[in-house]
Amino acid sequence: MSERDALRADRARARLLEVAGPDLYRRNPFRVTGLRTDAPPREVRARRQLAVGVSALVGTAPQRDERLPLPEDPGPEQVRSAFDELGRGWHRLVGELFWWWGEPGGCGCAEVVHRLHDDAVHAHAAVLDLEAGGEPGNGSKRARLWREAAQAWGFALAHQDFWSHVDHRVRALADRSLDQSTVDAVREAFARALLGPQVALAAARGDAELAGLIGEWRLDADVLADARALAARPLVDRLKALIGEFGDLVEARQFGVTARRAPAELAEAVRRLEVALPHRSNPGTARLREQAAVVLNNCALAMLDQRKPDLLRVKALLAEAERLAVDEQTRRTVRANFESVEDGSASVRVDGIDKMLAGGQYLTVARILGQARKRITNPRERARIDFLLREIRDVRSHRLVGDTSGRSGYAISLALYLVHVSVVALVIGLLDSGSPFAAGVGAAVAAVLPCVTAQRRWFLVGPMTWPKWVGALLVVAGFAVLAVTAPAVGFAPVAISVVAFLATRTVSGTFSRALADRWDER
Repeated sequence: MSERDALRADRARARLLEVAGPDLYRRNPFRVTGLRTDAPPREVRARRQLAVGVSALVGTAPQRDERLPLPEDPGPEQVRSAFDELGRGWHRLVGELFWWWGEPGGCGCAEVVHRLHDDAVHAHAAVLDLEAGGEPGNGSKRARLWREAAQAWGFALAHQDFWSHVDHRVRALADRSLDQSTVDAVREAFARALLGPQVALAAARGDAELAGLIGEWRLDADVLADARALAARPLVDRLKALIGEFGDLVEARQFGVTARRAPAELAEAVRRLEVALPHRSNPGTARLREQAAVVLNNCALAMLDQRKPDLLRVKALLAEAERLAVDEQTRRTVRANFESVEDGSASVRVDGIDKMLAGGQYLTVARILGQARKRITNPRERARIDFLLREIRDVRSHRLVGDTSGRSGYAISLALYLVHVSVVALVIGLLDSGSPFAAGVGAAVAAVLPCVTAQRRWFLVGPMTWPKWVGALLVVAGFAVLAVTAPAVGFAPVAISVVAFLATRTVSGTFSRALADRWDER
């Protein structure tokens, strides 16, 4: 390749990567000017003259695709800049790649080549417009749109005549700044350019889900790996900072602060990084998980040197360390430490737990206690944990206090009660006893089951600690079941079931908790 060809290639490659940001389509010169990508130079000049008010338009009307309207009216400077780009060969070529090709003309392409390309442009531009609008929307819908964009570009690039059209456009433009070296450079950098907007958005926002969706693209594996690494860099930096911070706190013997913050903060940072860069395919993530596990393990062991260590927190730290550890040897070491603490443990101290309860973090505490209870065999400690769980349950039964843990909480209980009301109403409707009194008594007796279930220990540390979205989904499902049941059996059985349940729920709280305790002791 000659020096001149190399210069042309570098210019085209630089331009391609320069525009590959979140505004890739919004600022496309063809989108701004409304010109077709195959518009001849004469039409471009005429449209420019009209834009600056020099002369009348000579040519066709603006060709915009109604599926993708302009996001806003472009200002004079943006319009002028767009026409400047169309006057530079390599700028225009890049612009054509990221806008509609329309119906095949003199290029001689098969119709499917243009259709696949235009579908890819539409899908990619639409999801970027959605991201630019600041409306994250439904997570599954957003992921679906990104997958559709990745799939559409995969289909377009897989067609053997895709780059033949680009070759034709270079010849048709007859620009001395364009040649085969330009096409080769653009082709080599095109995959990175396609990923550029997604990488930029994910990195700027620390968006783990968006970084993880990079893996949906059908592009070279090395290009995907580099893109995901760039997109996840803020998440990596965040986890490194937390590991360093908590390591320093352990060195400074600030065990209380570390034990209170480290499990939740490290677990969340690791979770987000796992979404973006799973440790099974990324050694860097695996190393950071190991480092986080070591910090938690060291903090737990250092706490044992205190005069009266909080053994519950020590075990919670070790349990989280074992979960994060990737290396089997590390996991066995942490497990051995946990078992040694368990074998020699005394009664559980609850100073820290009391503070968390005072702060309203009931389900956070319940989840910690539930995890610890699975591993503890000491009857004394298990009894203490059961006492704390009963205390949490009783407090939550009398106070509708918000919880900061992001758990389902009351939503799960509400879903359980809705299903119960629907089932009881269905039974009453099917029996059709004709006696509201008998139906009410039957409904009240049956209401004991969900009331007791909601007071059980396993329900508190299990369903109530599920993510909020699970609780919300189950509540919607419960209302849906009730909506289907009511017309099917009549509204009277539903009303009887609701009234009987509310009466039972109100007067049998103590009885339900006592019965739940008896069942939990078995």
